[in-house]
Formats: sequence, structure tokens, C-alpha cells
Amino acid sequence: MAKQSGLHQIRGKVGEHSYYKQSGVASGLIRSINQGMSARVKTGEEYANTRLNNAEFGQACRIAAVLGKLVTPKYRPMILPFSQSKMARLILEVIKTKTGNWGQRNVGSGDVDVLVDTLASVAKNDFATYGVTIDETAHEVYTDNSLCPAKLSAIGADGYIINTRACTIGVGKFQGSTGVYSISLAKGEDKIISLPANDSGDIPASFPASYPSMMMTSFNVFVVVVMPYRNINNEQHILQEHCSFGVFAAATQPA
Repeated sequence: MAKQSGLHQIRGKVGEHSYYKQSGVASGLIRSINQGMSARVKTGEEYANTRLNNAEFGQACRIAAVLGKLVTPKYRPMILPFSQSKMARLILEVIKTKTGNWGQRNVGSGDVDVLVDTLASVAKNDFATYGVTIDETAHEVYTDNSLCPAKLSAIGADGYIINTRACTIGVGKFQGSTGVYSISLAKGEDKIISLPANDSGDIPASFPASYPSMMMTSFNVFVVVVMPYRNINNEQHILQEHCSFGVFAAATQPA
């Protein structure tokens, strides 16, 4: 694979070459474009199945992109490299198990755990070791007296800042009238709290409104970001490399 060098690197298509950047690769990359092949893939009968595969792969990528935006704040050290491609692969595996027409399959209303597990799988640090849990029904977050102090001591932190986010995800449905999937979206309500060990605090009590059912399937999830901090000269400094997040399905899902 050819690579670019220098300060001013190109992005996009120029002639018969595409210039792009890949996570984890410092320099830009270049690939050639087969113009004839591109047209054949879009319209040729021999590539009909390829187009069906591409449609479902694209849907998996769009869902993965929405999931990645739910973690707020999101520091680079707390997410595994190539997280979006890893999530897209997991979602696509689920889509391929579904019944329905090839090229139109999707995650369904009973798949909230798929979304939860997929997003949780790209957390670099094990959220369970932080001693932070939530009660989805009581809408409270807790810090465990047996785990919280030990974790803080191990990483040289003085406390946690916790951002709890109540999120509504809208996964776009396939629209027969247009032959494509509707857009996938998400929105959230945030509440930031700071808790000592063996304490609890309130998290958002309600979720944003569900998306139109004709266009999307809605899901409710909590995303909890734990940000350990160290006090230096009476100022809290977030230890980004030790931040983590957990994902939880809400007790009640949209109808």
C-alpha cells in the first residue's frame, strides 16, 4: 500500500487514485480506483449479491457510527483502536442471522443487548473494576466501598467524576419505497456527579422521546463514563488513560 509523506497530504479522489487516512497509521494512504469495476459493481447483474451484501454492511457501519457517539466525553485512551470497524463487524454478524430479504435485514426491537454489548466491547479499561454500578429502575448510580478505594489507590487517583447519560437510539428501518435504510440517530440527556466510595447519586430520570416508528426502531440505554481525577494544587486533573465507560439497557424499552 502506497503512503504519503510531508506536511500537506491530500484527502479524497484525484484522477484514478483515492487518498485517505486510516486510524493507527500516521501517514496518509493511497489506493488506485478501477473506474470500470466501480460502474460494474453498481449496475452489473453479476454483482447483484455484492450490492445486497454492501447494503447490510453499510447499515452495520451506520449503527456502529451512532453507537460510538454515545460515549461522552470520549478520550482516545479509553477506546480500543479501530473501534468503529470492530463494532460494525459484530453488528453485521447479528444482521446476517435475521430472517427477511437479503439486503434488507436489520437489528430488531428485541436486540437492545446487541447494541449494549457491542458498544461495551470497545472499552479499553474494564469498567467492572471501578466499583461503579447503576440501578436502571431506581435511576441511581452507586460506588462500591470494596472496589472503589482500591481502584483509586492503584491508579493514583483522588476521586471519580461520573457522567451518566440516558440515550435514545434510533436504528433506521429499511424503506421499501426508496430501497434504502432510513438514517440512524441517537440523542441523550447527561448528568455529571462526583461520588466518594460507598455513596449513590441520581441519574437522568427520563429518556429523550422515541424516534418515529415508521422510520426507526428506538432503544433506551444508559452510558456511564467514569473519569478518575488527581488533585494537584487544588485543581482536578482527569487521568484520561484510566477513564472507562459502561453500557446498560434501560429497564423499560420503547414500545
